[in-house]
Amino acid sequence: MDSIYTCPSCGKCYTRRHTPESYIGNNCFECSFWLGKTDYPDYIKEHQVIINGEHFMLGETEGPFRGFGGRRFKIQFFDGRIIETTNLWGQGPIPELFRHMLPDNAVFLPVDENQRLEVPMFDFDWFDDPVYPWMIIGPLSEELPDEERERRQLEDDIDQDDDE
Repeated sequence: MDSIYTCPSCGKCYTRRHTPESYIGNNCFECSFWLGKTDYPDYIKEHQVIINGEHFMLGETEGPFRGFGGRRFKIQFFDGRIIETTNLWGQGPIPELFRHMLPDNAVFLPVDENQRLEVPMFDFDWFDDPVYPWMIIGPLSEELPDEERERRQLEDDIDQDDDE
């Protein structure tokens, strides 16, 4: 039987369905996901893009996969940096509970697809960092909506009937 925890951040009751490293204290997965982003080392914080309460991460300029299908973005950080990238990974809206810990730090600038790049493309080499895989995935719900749970159960039942 799974243990039931109460998240101290959001108050939700949950069971742990991810690796132990996915959780910060007794926080649920979603709260742990967002809390982890508040404590990145500086070299990773440089790659965080927070615009209008949405969290993004800048990815490698070279590589087999690109966020947003390789769409080009021009971003101006509040510290004055302006970068262009074709590898921005969206991680979703920051829950209200964490917005004060993850304030906006940039704005999108218009991109003219016909214009040649005038600022350097963002590039860095941190794929070997153990934190990296946690930065490109979004929060995975620990609780399925009733309809989805019922759909999966029906699918499992049909699969079992086929096996007999």
